[in-house]
Amino acid sequence: STAPRSAIVTLAALLIVGAVPWAVRVLRRRWRTARGRTEVEPLWRELEDVARDLRIPSSAADTPRGFAARLAAQPGVDGEALQSLLGRVEHARFARGEQPPGDGVADLAAVVTSLRVGASRRRRVLALLLPQSLAGRAPVARVAGSGRLAT
Repeated sequence: STAPRSAIVTLAALLIVGAVPWAVRVLRRRWRTARGRTEVEPLWRELEDVARDLRIPSSAADTPRGFAARLAAQPGVDGEALQSLLGRVEHARFARGEQPPGDGVADLAAVVTSLRVGASRRRRVLALLLPQSLAGRAPVARVAGSGRLAT
């Protein structure tokens, strides 16, 4: 009589443990989006994490422009929103800490949505259940045969 109860408890425990990475990513995304209303760096970090979760090659050595070029090559990406967000990041980094007016939350949402729509179902599921961004940043590495840096 305890076998069904044990199976239910085991299944519930597995679901809870499996939901932890998803919950951490949701909380991190919300925190970054809230901070992104006044500064652009959290939004750019979120974009980097979404790309990493979707298994889009990147590198810790990427410049914002190089990373944006790699994202622009993805199928269906919203190039206008990506360029707007890139402009905000470059302005914030190279204009002596000045933040551009407004926020880039809408641009981030548009780029993220377009990246997800362009990704395969398998990549979207992996991004949801096993987000690579929670493992931290990978060291700089070269992509075989291309001479380009990636992780």
